[in-house]
Amino acid sequence: KLVGETGKPIRVERRQPGSNQADYQLLLRPSAEAAGAYGLSLDVSLPQTKGHTELHLLHGEERKFELGPKPGELEVTLLLMKVDSPEFRALMTLAEHDVKESRGAI
Repeated sequence: KLVGETGKPIRVERRQPGSNQADYQLLLRPSAEAAGAYGLSLDVSLPQTKGHTELHLLHGEERKFELGPKPGELEVTLLLMKVDSPEFRALMTLAEHDVKESRGAI
């Protein structure tokens, strides 16, 4: 789960300790649009492939798509929500419950 701000890029990468190369990198550039829609530019880089897409999502919309040159090679699922909306708070409550459950703390 990533939390970002429209108009500001979000960069995420995972790297093994001591490695010069990232396992993956994500670069998201969200922008607000009219009528509650959001534009999103997404770049994904893995050592063996890269992908890019530009899309438009509504609050609460989830979309799954292929970014790699071959089907099944690089698949991304995005869910966009406005922070502090009732839906966002419900999702965070569920995530917190899942963490507690996985630790056996219910």
